This record gives sequence, structure tokens and C-alpha cells, in this order.
Amino acid sequence: MSKAYFGSRISDHILKTPEGFLICKDVPIARTGTQQYRGCEFGGPVADGIYNVQRPEAEVFDRAAVASFEGKPVCDEHPDEDVTPDNYGRYMKGVCRDVRRGDGDLSNCLVADLVIYDADLINKIEAGKREISCGYDCLWNPTSDSSYDQLEIRGNHVAVVDRGRAGHKVAIRDTADDKKD
Repeated sequence: MSKAYFGSRISDHILKTPEGFLICKDVPIARTGTQQYRGCEFGGPVADGIYNVQRPEAEVFDRAAVASFEGKPVCDEHPDEDVTPDNYGRYMKGVCRDVRRGDGDLSNCLVADLVIYDADLINKIEAGKREISCGYDCLWNPTSDSSYDQLEIRGNHVAVVDRGRAGHKVAIRDTADDKKD
């Protein structure tokens, strides 16, 4: 069950607090299934090769994986480095909270509420920047010459991006019936 927040309702999933912060509720931040990565993105044997990478349900919804995203920074695009106590001031635009498994059409997604504090990112979201991409560490387990499984997923940040690898479904939603694929 989602948390209750106080603010002016902009849409079924977006509120604005009296201070002007944006609360994006029930945001799919990650999903199970296969996604494609270039070898250079994870140390694959062929840097420009395309690899099918599976995110197994047991790994995405593992208690430690879910807990690892709780309280993590929300960023405007991915930083070139992990977000740490030494650099969070440059990258942190909000916070990820109430991380949980989705239900219904989002049962294959990790869902969270995003509280956005940064005025520039709030303006971008209101203008339509909505897709989400998580920054994380994991183990890359080869399953064939061109396939891997991601194991032991541990969150570092959640980025609001122009175009995320996980597709349009993993995005800030406007309405209750928003079922982008």
C-alpha cells in the first residue's frame, strides 16, 4: 500500500507540496525480464557487442535489492560516477522512498515514490521528462556467449532520463490507467 502525502493533486500520480516539491507516486523504477546492453557498459568480452541481460524476478524482488533503493538519491540523468557522501550535493535532486513490488500490470516492476526537491528537475518532469533508469551495482553471470543474468542488484541512485533502457513502462505516470509498454 502506498503512503499518503499532503499536497495539491496535479494528476493521479503527481502531487505538489505547499513548498513546491513534486511527489511522484507509484513510479516503476525497474522491471524484470530481458534488456540489451553493450559489452562496454558492463565489461562484456566484445565492447561493441550487444548482450541480452536477464533480470530474474528472484533478484529484482530480493529483500536486499529492494531495500538497497530505499532513500537513494534521485538524479537528473545518470552521473558519470556513483553518488557518494562526497558528491551527492552535485547530483541529488530528490529521494526515492517506499520501495516495493508493484501490483496488477506493474507486478513485474519495482515501484517507489519519488520526492523531487530541485526546481529545474521539477520543471523538466512537468514538461514531459518522465522515463526512469536505476544506477546500481550487480554481479554479471554469463549464461551463454551473448547472455548474462544480473545477480545481487544493489541500488546507488534513480535517474530521471529522456529515454530509459527499461522502456516507456518504467516512467513517472500521469493517470491511474497509464499502461505504457
